[in-house]
Amino acid sequence: MKIPSIPNNVYLTLEDSLSSPVSLFLLAKHLHYRYFFNKSYLQLKYDKKLYQNSQNCSPRFQHHLMNVTSFIKRFSSSEWNIAEIGCGKGDFLDILSQQGFVNLAGFDSAYEGSNPLIQNRYFSEEDTGFNADMIIMRHTLEHIPFPFDFLRKLLSINSNNNASIVIEVPCFDWIVNHQSWWDLSYEHCNYFTIESFKSIFPNCTIEKVFDNQYLLVKADYRDIIDPPPSLNEFEDVDVKDIFLFFRSSDIHDSDLDFTKNNFNEGRYWIWGSATKGVLMLYHLKSMFFNYKSPLGCIDINPSKQTRYLPSLGYQVMSPEFLYSNIQDGDIIVITNPTYKSEIISLLYINTDSKFEVFCL
Repeated sequence: MKIPSIPNNVYLTLEDSLSSPVSLFLLAKHLHYRYFFNKSYLQLKYDKKLYQNSQNCSPRFQHHLMNVTSFIKRFSSSEWNIAEIGCGKGDFLDILSQQGFVNLAGFDSAYEGSNPLIQNRYFSEEDTGFNADMIIMRHTLEHIPFPFDFLRKLLSINSNNNASIVIEVPCFDWIVNHQSWWDLSYEHCNYFTIESFKSIFPNCTIEKVFDNQYLLVKADYRDIIDPPPSLNEFEDVDVKDIFLFFRSSDIHDSDLDFTKNNFNEGRYWIWGSATKGVLMLYHLKSMFFNYKSPLGCIDINPSKQTRYLPSLGYQVMSPEFLYSNIQDGDIIVITNPTYKSEIISLLYINTDSKFEVFCL
C-alpha cells in the first residue's frame, strides 16, 4: 500500500498538500531482533519549515514528559553529561534543565531555535570522543533504518563504555491489540516490542507509558549483545494478517461506528491532525466510495493551524473554529484516546451543543 510519506508535514497551500509525496509501505519482521520494519523505506529528508510534530501544547503530554523525567532521574544524576539525539524543537531538554540537569547537549537536523546547547545536525563520526553518561532518544529510533546497528554506532562514537541509554518508542503490541492501523506510518520505518529490546539488551529496564502506547527503555552500553552471523534475515508480513481493516472495507465499516452516520450526513469533526488523523482519513478516503470529508480537522498546535494536511487537502483549524460551527448531533472523532478527557473538558467549557464523541 502507499501512504503519505511525512504525515506530520503541513503545507501553506492546497496545491502543495495535494501534490505532497506518498510512499510504499511493505511490512517485514527481523528474525533475530524481532522488530517489524518497512522494507520499502527510503531515507526521508525533513524540511523544518513544514514538519510540525510537537505535542507540547497538551497538558496531558506535559504530564507524560514529567513522568519520563522522573524515569531518567532514577538512573542518573543531575551532574551527568546527558545528550539527547533527535531532540526536535528542544522542549524536553528545556524540561531537563528546569529539573536541575546542568550538563546537557542536543542534536537534531530539524531544530529551529537559538539554544547554544543544541546542534542543528545529526550526531555523527565528527562527535567521536563525545563523553555522555547518558544518551536519550525519544521517538527517534523508529525513524532510523537498521536501528540496532545504529545503536552500536552511537555508543561507539560516544566512547564511554559505562554510558546508559534511554529510549522511548511507540509500542507495536499496543498498535496491534487496538487494531490501530492508522499508526502504520511511512515516517516510522521500525516498530518495536519488549521482545525487540530484550534481544539486544537482555538486562534492560522497560516500562509501558502514556497509557501503554509507548515503551520507555533504559539500557547500559556494557550489556549490548553482539550480532549473530545471520543478522539480516527477515520474513515478509502481510498487514492484512494483522489488521482486519485492510482485508475488506466491508468488514471494518462496522468497527468504526462513526462511519455509519457521517457518510450520509457529513457531520463529523477530527480532533488531532497529526499521524493518526492523517492516516485514518487517508485510508477511509481511499477505501470507501461514499466517503465524506470532515467538517474540520482540529489541532491545538498553532504551528499546524491554517496549514494543509498532506495528500488530503484539508486545512487545519483551531478549536475555536469548531466551537463556533458545531451543531447538535455532530460527531467529534478524537484520534488519540489518551487525550479524551482533556478534549471533552475543553468542549464542555466552550460549547453548549450536544455532540457525540468517538475515540480511535
